[in-house]
Amino acid sequence: MRGGGLWDMLFLMRPIVLIPVWTFFLAGYWRVEPDRWFRLEIWPFRVWLTGGGVTLVMAMAYILNQIADRETDRLNNKLFLLSEGYVELKSAWILAAASGFLGLILGFLSGIREGILLFALAVLAGYLYNFPPAEWKNRVFPGFLTNAAGGAVIYLAGVWAGQGKGTLLHSTAYLLAGGGVYLLTTVPDREGDRRAGKMTFSVKFGLKITVWTACVMVVSAVGMAWFVSDFILAVPGLLILPFFLYSFLRPDEESVIRSVKASVFGLFAGAAAAFPVYGAAVIMLIVITRWYYRRRFGLTYP
Repeated sequence: MRGGGLWDMLFLMRPIVLIPVWTFFLAGYWRVEPDRWFRLEIWPFRVWLTGGGVTLVMAMAYILNQIADRETDRLNNKLFLLSEGYVELKSAWILAAASGFLGLILGFLSGIREGILLFALAVLAGYLYNFPPAEWKNRVFPGFLTNAAGGAVIYLAGVWAGQGKGTLLHSTAYLLAGGGVYLLTTVPDREGDRRAGKMTFSVKFGLKITVWTACVMVVSAVGMAWFVSDFILAVPGLLILPFFLYSFLRPDEESVIRSVKASVFGLFAGAAAAFPVYGAAVIMLIVITRWYYRRRFGLTYP
């Protein structure tokens, strides 16, 4: 693949990382009618509107994160599109602005409260998380809280898209799950982050405390999900707990990466059991992503 062109711009939005976003959103939508299992249904237009808004706002946040972190990404040898100059910085800014603007339009078309929710998500995850003076991604607790709260907010957007009533109790499981998995994702990057002057949770507290804290949060999330009969999270969560138990007993980078992958796949499998078309679409996305990274960079990803 000589020039990436539109393909590079598409993957700058990080569609693979959007899978947990879609999964959390659909888990919220499922909660409104929890007897949905293996249904080949056509989602209401409102769900497409809100889901599209969430997707574009989070894509904007991921692009802005790559813009802000391009030097750190170069140190960590990852996310090559901006850090290695495959996409021009100006093009990235334009794509981020267009994604955020369109995402907010879709959110407000879905409803006032949905639009306000997405606006708050855009400000928190897009601006405050990535850029000065807040720059929460480089601060221990603001960075952690932003990622944890993001899981609960996206879940709540799914509940509202299905015209249900979100409760703090139900969304807490997704706050804990999102926060716990986020902590683990900081582990592989900790040396590059330390050299770049970033103060993430794993940089400040080290490998063991980070892994132990993440494991406690994920176990708590699974327990909360069982308590409120949220089986999209509860059943897969129970199945992946051995990965976290192993990480807890033998915390190292390899076990952490396995736990993150198991978490993403497990929750996705729960959502796919409720919405098989979503499962088929994600599998197709994974195949296309592998083709792209093989042709563009000679890498096997994911």
